Amino acid sequence: MSTIIDYLSSFGSLIDNKSGKEGAVRDFQYKYLGLYFTATWCSYCVQIVNKLPAMIDRVNKKGEFLKLLTLRLD
Repeated sequence: MSTIIDYLSSFGSLIDNKSGKEGAVRDFQYKYLGLYFTATWCSYCVQIVNKLPAMIDRVNKKGEFLKLLTLRLD
């Protein structure tokens, strides 16, 4: 059984973070991974984007570490 790290590594060894810097996939430590597919033309995506930080904060305050990867479809 492979891990999410193994799966992400199949796409390359680096991931861009929000600040535009690259980090090694193997360096990411998290218990949960969320995938957020979004597009600027999607009204639902625009509505939910403001709720995501609060949800992530709630999960992380409980001692869990959630990493959210945003995949833009524009």
